[in-house]
Amino acid sequence: MTPLKGVVSKGEVVQPGDAEQADRVHRIAIQLSGGKLNRLAWWLDGAEENLETFLWYGEDPEETVRPETRAFAVDFMNAFADKHPLKPPRSSS
Repeated sequence: MTPLKGVVSKGEVVQPGDAEQADRVHRIAIQLSGGKLNRLAWWLDGAEENLETFLWYGEDPEETVRPETRAFAVDFMNAFADKHPLKPPRSSS
């Protein structure tokens, strides 16, 4: 698995060298994916696109949303990921 590229969160770029943040993202992605590789790739892609939203799915320290609502959202997104798998990257050759 390739390390997380620089991602933007609240206007700040998180660099790949930030091991603590990368570890946190990977831990959350594994939890959200339920251990399925296609979902893991999908969640990590989402983290690169919008870290703040990704973290909303994985954790909510302020408890702004009921756990049932969050669970429904995660299930919905996993079903979406199952029906719309990411396409493999094209080879550069």
